[in-house]
Amino acid sequence: MRTALVAMILALGAIPALAQSDETRKLVSQWEYYAEVTGNFVPDGGDYAAPVIMADRDWLHLEARYNYEDQNTTSVWGGYSFKSGGDESLVVTPMLGGVFGDTDGVAAGVEVIADWKRLDLYVEGEHLFASGDDEEDFTYFWSELTYRASDWFRAGLVSQRTRAIETDVGVMRGALVVLTFENVYLYTSLFEPGSDDETLVVSLGAEF
Repeated sequence: MRTALVAMILALGAIPALAQSDETRKLVSQWEYYAEVTGNFVPDGGDYAAPVIMADRDWLHLEARYNYEDQNTTSVWGGYSFKSGGDESLVVTPMLGGVFGDTDGVAAGVEVIADWKRLDLYVEGEHLFASGDDEEDFTYFWSELTYRASDWFRAGLVSQRTRAIETDVGVMRGALVVLTFENVYLYTSLFEPGSDDETLVVSLGAEF
């Protein structure tokens, strides 16, 4: 756990170096929004939905989540986006958040989006500092690596570590398929297929 936290801190410390490029400032000059709802179909039958709303303008990134860090838990986030463009694109957003509900505390996180040719990488991670009980501190992450076969279809590998789903494995691994219809996205992830921990995660999102 401490190793993961140290690695995250080091990564956040290295991010300002990206700001030295003029391309770093080529960010959107108006508000852009993204809304998503995710259905989690879990082994114990306690299926649940997790909505997320994001807003971006220039360097500013805002985000609100529910049932994400834990069930019946809300988190709100603010972050600073660094971007490098060209054929190889990279966006790195370090964030700070407040968490309240069944789990309370503060969190430090980072989101990374990288595109190279037909490969897309997305990683988000956070460490939750729970209030009142150190045993509730938790490092969460979601990572996906996909190949874009066309403008509307990509597929690849996905993994996550979460406390919202109770399984016998620490890190869940699986396959991911993404369908894109203009500004609407449908994500389907199957974790631990064929095992007692098999979990289906389906997300529907839109940019506007």
